[in-house]
Amino acid sequence: MATLLLAALAVSALISLILCWRFTSNTVEFRRMNGRLAEMQTLRNRTQGLLNDTGEYAKRNPKMESVLESLGFKLNKTNAPAARPGSP
Repeated sequence: MATLLLAALAVSALISLILCWRFTSNTVEFRRMNGRLAEMQTLRNRTQGLLNDTGEYAKRNPKMESVLESLGFKLNKTNAPAARPGSP
């Protein structure tokens, strides 16, 4: 009986070690990915701000509008917000 309980303890300890290792590695990966996500969101916000500033500048300088359109950016010429897809 003692041998059976010792074997169960050993299997339980091994499973605990495996689960602990997986938890630790997943936590490290989660933190790494959260850091990368924050970097990407910061870059997106900076890029959006730059595009907004460039759009405002293009309102005063029509030559910039042609440059933006050649890069594939369309300026919203009205003050009304753009309609969202799927909204009436």
